[in-house]
Amino acid sequence: MKEKVDRELVILANQDDLTGVLNRRAFTRSAEEFVRHNEKGMQHSFLLFDVDHFKQINDTYGHLAGDQVLQDMSTTIQGQLTDKDLFGRYGGDEFAILLVDKGIEASNRFTEQLISSLHSTKSTVPYQVSIGITTFETSTLEELYACCDEALYEAKKAGRNQFKRW
Repeated sequence: MKEKVDRELVILANQDDLTGVLNRRAFTRSAEEFVRHNEKGMQHSFLLFDVDHFKQINDTYGHLAGDQVLQDMSTTIQGQLTDKDLFGRYGGDEFAILLVDKGIEASNRFTEQLISSLHSTKSTVPYQVSIGITTFETSTLEELYACCDEALYEAKKAGRNQFKRW
């Protein structure tokens, strides 16, 4: 019984309640550890994204519908990740993915497929995402976040529903 309770506590401490993905603390801890111990010459990609006009979705359809959008998006994305990749919710409608061993071309293909798959979900509320992406060999999580945040802003300025690479 104690082991079962301990496992449940670990899940509660690391998972976002709504989406089931890593919460911010667990994601950043795992991503920092990964970035710190990355092998030389290995390329990985970091994505930062959010739902376009999420406030409008909540205001128009209600917060329950907004929650359903986040759940649908998370489930769709989780189906496209490998066991090595990290996926976490930074907060609100902002999420991050660390794609392991995916350089520029592979991460571009992944991101294009991700955007396409989100368009074809059976969500009752239509939604789309904007994504900032960067590819790295060595960096810090703070630098990756800052680069992707800038690229995400550029994707929004360029019309949303797309990704921009830093």
